[in-house]
Amino acid sequence: MVMADIDYFKHINDTYGHLNGDGILKQLTDVFKNLAAQITGANILICRYGGEEFIFFIEMEKNKDIQSIVTAFQDKVRKTSFYLEDTNEKIDLTLSFGVCPIENINDLTHSTGKADKCLYRSKNNGRNQISYA
Repeated sequence: MVMADIDYFKHINDTYGHLNGDGILKQLTDVFKNLAAQITGANILICRYGGEEFIFFIEMEKNKDIQSIVTAFQDKVRKTSFYLEDTNEKIDLTLSFGVCPIENINDLTHSTGKADKCLYRSKNNGRNQISYA
């Protein structure tokens, strides 16, 4: 399980308005979908979890490495240009991540809590980072 949060997203909403923020979220979702489709050896389900938070459920083949998958998402977002809908001004984004194995499929609340703690560790350590349980 991976939790991701857009760094400083409140600044985008406060500066450019919520409609532009929503447009950025839609563009980010497209980036996620396109990259997830390109990654082989893993089934990836990505859901919006809160305002600017996303949760990824990743089922991998044994030879796949979670770190390389999460880093691929981090790098792709960092290298992608996002644009405001009303002015076409370019916005750069970074994400903070928290990663936790799903220990018990019948108790996702436990794993979600651990992933969330890791996410906040990434944010508290300077953002644009990946923290693992």
